[in-house]
Amino acid sequence: MSKRKLGGHRVLPENPEWIVFPRSDGDAKLLPKNTQRVVDSQGEVNFMRPVPLDESSSILWRVSVGSQVAIKLNYPEGPRYVLKEWPQGYQFFDHNKGPAGSPRHDPYLCGSTLVNRFRSANEFIPHAVWLMTDETMDRANCECKYCAKKPQRVVTQDLDLPSSARRTSSIPSSPSKNIRRHREVRKPKPYAHVRHMPKPIKTSRAAPDQALVPERDQDIRYLLVSGRESAPRWHRKHELVWCALNPPIRGELKEECIQFWPGIVERVDLHADAVGKEGESVAEGLSPPPSHTQTRQSSSFTESPFDGEGPQVSASADGAPDWDVRQWYSYNVKFLAVTHACAASDKEVLPYLAYTPPEDLVSRLQDILPQTMQSRAEEMGADLTRVSAFNPAPNIPPTDGPAVEDPVRFREAIIPYSLAIQIASSVAGYWSPTDEWDCKFTIPTDTAPPPPSQDAPSASQAPAAGMTLHALMNQAAENNAVDVSTRATAQTFDPDGLYRPSNMTDAEWDSTRTRALGARPPGGGGGPRIVSQTRYQGLWWGAERIWTDELVRLKLARCQFAPAGSDVFYPPAGPSASTRARMRDAGYAEELSDTQSGAAEKGLFMRLDGLFVVEIPREDGSGATKECRACGQLYELADEGWEDPMEVKEPQPPSQANGKGKGKERATDVEDVVSLEGPSFMPGPSPLRPPPLPNPDPTMPIEDTAQAVLAQTTQGLGKKPRTVGGQLSHPANSVPYPLPPPPNGFKFRRIHGPGHEVVLSLSLISGRYYPGLLEHPLMKQFVQQAFDVAPQDGGLENHRHIWAMEGLISGIHQSMEPVAWRPSRGTMFKEADAESRSHFTALWDEVKQAREQVDLTQFLNADAMDVEMRQ
Repeated sequence: MSKRKLGGHRVLPENPEWIVFPRSDGDAKLLPKNTQRVVDSQGEVNFMRPVPLDESSSILWRVSVGSQVAIKLNYPEGPRYVLKEWPQGYQFFDHNKGPAGSPRHDPYLCGSTLVNRFRSANEFIPHAVWLMTDETMDRANCECKYCAKKPQRVVTQDLDLPSSARRTSSIPSSPSKNIRRHREVRKPKPYAHVRHMPKPIKTSRAAPDQALVPERDQDIRYLLVSGRESAPRWHRKHELVWCALNPPIRGELKEECIQFWPGIVERVDLHADAVGKEGESVAEGLSPPPSHTQTRQSSSFTESPFDGEGPQVSASADGAPDWDVRQWYSYNVKFLAVTHACAASDKEVLPYLAYTPPEDLVSRLQDILPQTMQSRAEEMGADLTRVSAFNPAPNIPPTDGPAVEDPVRFREAIIPYSLAIQIASSVAGYWSPTDEWDCKFTIPTDTAPPPPSQDAPSASQAPAAGMTLHALMNQAAENNAVDVSTRATAQTFDPDGLYRPSNMTDAEWDSTRTRALGARPPGGGGGPRIVSQTRYQGLWWGAERIWTDELVRLKLARCQFAPAGSDVFYPPAGPSASTRARMRDAGYAEELSDTQSGAAEKGLFMRLDGLFVVEIPREDGSGATKECRACGQLYELADEGWEDPMEVKEPQPPSQANGKGKGKERATDVEDVVSLEGPSFMPGPSPLRPPPLPNPDPTMPIEDTAQAVLAQTTQGLGKKPRTVGGQLSHPANSVPYPLPPPPNGFKFRRIHGPGHEVVLSLSLISGRYYPGLLEHPLMKQFVQQAFDVAPQDGGLENHRHIWAMEGLISGIHQSMEPVAWRPSRGTMFKEADAESRSHFTALWDEVKQAREQVDLTQFLNADAMDVEMRQ
């Protein structure tokens, strides 16, 4: 359980200007009753301590609220405005909960008949302004989060309230920072570093003593599958996902609709269907077998997504079948907070970050949850075991139309659904590296780097005449690397192969290097050093399973990482010619610069090459702490038609006439091979389609090119078998997996030359990249809703979390925020479930204690019950 204490000592300002409330919505009868400190049998306390007006935490709230009320009411500047006292019937409390010796402290302002409690000064400020100004006491005029039914972040932004750390709960869903009044000014700590890729040492062992994880290779390869006959497999075992409910659970009101339920992927099954040429199914695939807890048997979750009555299997006149075989996946999803599961196709499951419960639904749950707890308090008390019996997906026939209203079922779902969201939010706050292995690599000799060569070729050099196409392409790849790395200013690498800015002093460099990569390994003596480093093949990052060698999203925008380029990094790509034309046609050419319309404002990606542990010395010199780092190559999203000025164009030699000389001749082999060029992540042409043999001139005797032919056709023979180190720490430019397909209209572009990698903190990782996510059937409704928002109402900006999932904007707008390490995935789910149920039980007790002496009419008043459902 996280620890929280009230702020430090604070005093009233000199000669304050008092603010007195002319009216109040408070009632002292609603104040908490559990104000006595009682230590239970487990040595813990749980009580509400009244805080006097002159105590430091109370003074902090009075000063903060008073200053903002004065600003909102346009009081004269100069005086220090402070609340003289709380509104009549209100009382400030310090909630003590946890071990008796060091309980957690949470400030609450209680007493309002409309709001159960205020949890921060920013929550109370709009309500205080309303009390000061509205003589009618019409709640519709209040702009606080509870009366206006808006998230606090929206209220804070709309009213321009001061930013402050959000109130933390015992189960945090996102990292928070404690506000410190007196903080020493420190230089910013580096979160990323650039270095040459370390080379794994050569080993003579006959067999490796470390095993590759089979799931890693399968998960990455299945994600890269594309084509009409099969679909990529996004979700992995033990990941947290959203499962669509068909039909949804709907209440009486429009906002009372539960469409998705969080769950855990327990099993993945592959199925095959025979589908007609026109798309109709002609043979059903195998239905996924039910799990031991599965009760749902509806076809929505078990039949092929390519459903329909098709023709009998037959063959065409030429003998070719009239059908294709298509593969699809089903997932056995265990629902959170209940004992049931279901089998869902890949068209009925979404990644955890791809969906968020609507604000209207969350607000409605906050209103109904206290009433549900109170009405069932006598029957259930704090026992949540009966909640587990609820089945989110019973044996109900699915429907394509609107779901039938069932208010009773919706109210039955409120408690388990709220608990499920809390458990999922807790799991998303955990992280853990997995599949440890020992990596050994060499550090170069401790000598100064050589000066730049004056004869180094540049990217603009013309190719030599008579070179083969294969040689030309190799020269182009070399020139691309040489263009950056052979500059005079680019020779700023220390002996360990780390990039060092030329304007950095030795002391600054040592501090920066140590913070990013840990203390220097022992050794030296003028020769190469062999370093052993603990590395990991995978990572549990909140709800997601991430593997090395796959592409991940970063929180940074491209313009936040070397926005103008550097000695190592290329400048961001600009807009393509077609994008410029569309901007001119739409009238935005003068309003948007190349920086705004190019890759600079889009997200940044990393191909995760390694996960390793470094030891960072503590600032007080008392030892070192272990931190995890990620290393890999960075990519940006460039327009598909954008031409890289750093890229060397392959020459187009004159065509050799193969026709009749009437201008319809077929192009030569050289022209054909230009279109066979490998993707940008390869150092040369695709190995699946090798270049032609080097005999470009038909008049040249074959004997003159025999040696070159043999050199190319025998290339690769006698290669040494790959070792574990070679597969887990592959050398520079050796990519075991291709990049996934980019979003439509874009391409991935590496932003630095080959042979370099970037080292950064894990906290900069947003999460996985899901190719084609916006084209998923379940995502189309959310994408359409985003396009339907009028520009004056925010337009596409209101749905930035959707675009961040494909890297169209920086990943910070939708990212995982793990803050706590746990040793295993099982431990994450067990602790999240236990803590969530414990928190829910405490919340249940608070509701009963706060309402046990209130009239029945107040129990049924939804406005008097405003309990936050923590996520």
